[in-house]
Amino acid sequence: MEWKMAAVSAMTDAEYAAWEAAMEPVKRARIASMKQPDDRRRSVCADHLVRELAAIVAGCAPGQIELAATDRGAPTVVDRDVYISISHSGDRVLCAAATVPVGVDVQQVRPIKPATVRRVCSSPECDYVAGDAARFAEVWAFKEAVFKCRGTGITRFDSVDYFDETHPRFSFRDGDCVGCVVTEKLA
Repeated sequence: MEWKMAAVSAMTDAEYAAWEAAMEPVKRARIASMKQPDDRRRSVCADHLVRELAAIVAGCAPGQIELAATDRGAPTVVDRDVYISISHSGDRVLCAAATVPVGVDVQQVRPIKPATVRRVCSSPECDYVAGDAARFAEVWAFKEAVFKCRGTGITRFDSVDYFDETHPRFSFRDGDCVGCVVTEKLA
């Protein structure tokens, strides 16, 4: 498995132009239609990053990786046995590629509302969070990464238990962000 997080603000205008040019025409057109420049920059950075990681896993050059999306909008690699996942929050983009299903999520740590914590977290998870915004972001990132790994999209928060170790994971904090990488099994 390969994963990487990047700061979108570190991308130069020359990198943006080159990375955008490397995209499939349909994706390039979709990104061009985005109203917010920050959304376009995040999308171009994510596409480049996941293409690089998928190439490492597939053992080929990034230019040989063709990306598409499922009918649910999840990113996929065409004609390769490589699973990918993409997330972004604020200035950060987190991507992963593996030979087994993988899910990632990155969250900026933000103030939390007790009602949101109760809606998302089980009683033991609420005890763990205990009003700590970074811990809540950690639980949320884990749950969302599991949903992405399963390919279900966000369904029922109570169907994922933060303390269940069924899915191997790597969680981390980087400045004001919390990230999580989850796989179906260790690759």
